[in-house]
Amino acid sequence: RTTMGDTPFRCFVAATGVHFIASGDFSYCVGDALPHRTADFDSLGGRHMTKDEVLAEGALWTAWTHRGTLDATTAGSVVIVDGDLFRSAVGCHQSQLHVLKRYASHWLSRLLVGSKQDLVDDAWHAFSMDEDLSSILAMPPDERAPSGIQRSPR
Repeated sequence: RTTMGDTPFRCFVAATGVHFIASGDFSYCVGDALPHRTADFDSLGGRHMTKDEVLAEGALWTAWTHRGTLDATTAGSVVIVDGDLFRSAVGCHQSQLHVLKRYASHWLSRLLVGSKQDLVDDAWHAFSMDEDLSSILAMPPDERAPSGIQRSPR
């Protein structure tokens, strides 16, 4: 649970997991500025985040560092899936591990492209909601991307 003014995560801090906004309103800004406290929120790159938004998915697949700050602008709740616990849990299910490894490979491939275009922050998504993941996962990942679920040592 969060109350107005809480900060679920800050810029430049190592992420421990992916964040799902379950309820409430939040502001997200790339960098360490707090534009929601100014009249220039939108022009400073601030984004309003609400229910069903997903942030910092990279914490599941990489050693992710938050690229922005998330602040609660109302009371709400954020569900965090811990990256280490996630990888440990999926590692116990060998029959499905190949699907997650393929997803991670595609995710990392798109991360490389997005990074070159300076598009990547905590709210960045490798896949759009209208993409058919089953057809994407049937294709081999980009050869430039590392394969498998990986995490760099901290």
